[in-house]
Amino acid sequence: MTSLDEPVTEHDLRCPEIEAPQLLPDPDRCTCRDADGKTRRESWVTGPISGFDLETTHADPELARIVTATVVEIRPGQDKVVHEWLSDVDGEEIPQEAAEIHGVTTERARAEGRPHAEVVAEIRQVLGQQWRDAAAVAGWNLSYDFTVLAHECLRIRQATPFLVTGYVLDGFVLDKAADRYRRGKRTLTAAAEHYRIHLSEEDAHSSAADALAAARVIWRIAAQDHPWIGELPLPELHKRQVRWFTQQQQSFAKYLRDKVAPGIDDPEERAALLDRADDVDAQADGWPLRGAS
Repeated sequence: MTSLDEPVTEHDLRCPEIEAPQLLPDPDRCTCRDADGKTRRESWVTGPISGFDLETTHADPELARIVTATVVEIRPGQDKVVHEWLSDVDGEEIPQEAAEIHGVTTERARAEGRPHAEVVAEIRQVLGQQWRDAAAVAGWNLSYDFTVLAHECLRIRQATPFLVTGYVLDGFVLDKAADRYRRGKRTLTAAAEHYRIHLSEEDAHSSAADALAAARVIWRIAAQDHPWIGELPLPELHKRQVRWFTQQQQSFAKYLRDKVAPGIDDPEERAALLDRADDVDAQADGWPLRGAS
């Protein structure tokens, strides 16, 4: 669906009409949609966006511990505000393969990192503040990052579970929805190259570089290459990403089963791939946070 063909039933969090969603919008007050309920006057691409990224110890979000994290506040006409964290990883070892990706060794984390519980609590607080300030949180494959954070909050025994309480912009989902049939990898590095965003080999996989690059890729998608994405009001775009993610995951699982598995001769390797397809299917409703409705 690439047009505003469905009425918007919610107002943007910054709109004065947010308190009266059941009423027809007052054109003199509403800043997010016109009287017909379909047309947003000002795209969200002109408003605040906060890039977010984690680097961790493990690919499984339920097992991963946060090593570094970054939130970059991007507001038009203002200097960027960057929040960065390096954790001591709660005394755990950082696997060599993870350290080779993000560049942080166990020794460095223990020597320079802050107490893990403090880092996790501060990340949650800063993200919550972005949503309270009506900034959309942007990143790449954010269902992973948010799920990692949710499990970390459980480990440090926070009084309430981590929840996504505002709008999310996931470049991984948006890129696939906007350019479904493009060949090649769908990593942040590949997308940055495709959308003409500078992300050097040296910078890639640091949380600071990835948070900023993801926000810039999303802006390029919505503001220039696929402007229909930018025309969707944030409430509607958020809802569509939920649906798109499910469709994308189910399609990928089907591809693994129907196209990849038949070409694998080794029974154990084929079984492992089919198990992966089952896992992908099982998490197809896990956006923007796995295990949350």
